[in-house]
Amino acid sequence: MTALKIISTIVENKPGVLFRVSNMIRRRGFNIESITVGTIDHKDVSRMTLTLRGDDATVEQVVKQLIKLIDVLEAKVFTPEEVTARELVLIRLAPEAKTQIATDALKDARLVDTSPGSITLELTGGPEVIEQFVQRVGSSNILGLARTGVTALPRGDRV
Repeated sequence: MTALKIISTIVENKPGVLFRVSNMIRRRGFNIESITVGTIDHKDVSRMTLTLRGDDATVEQVVKQLIKLIDVLEAKVFTPEEVTARELVLIRLAPEAKTQIATDALKDARLVDTSPGSITLELTGGPEVIEQFVQRVGSSNILGLARTGVTALPRGDRV
């Protein structure tokens, strides 16, 4: 059964690492649904979080191949239930859309920019929260949309 998997990796922070990781996954026939990368406590290493769909055995094989890459220091696979995941969306709406959309749809969003032709809102939450928000707003009201992709850490005491 194919299910959403989150792969958390620690990689060396140097040019070409993102290409090598994404290219290896591409060669295995996977589509990366989202990818985020940022430095962690040491400037010479970064956390790369990838989300993709696949069955357990195949995704485990991808992780084993990732670990073989010279720039990958660590790689672990998680289900969405095993992590705390967050995503950010910036969404630009026509100003009149604010009156058309129910106020409760906008209550969790933060206004970050206004102009005569649009308003821009920011929302941070789990991927399902972001998806529900975008659905409530409705595609006909959206002038522009940018999502960061999932970033995640294991829940509880997991390392």
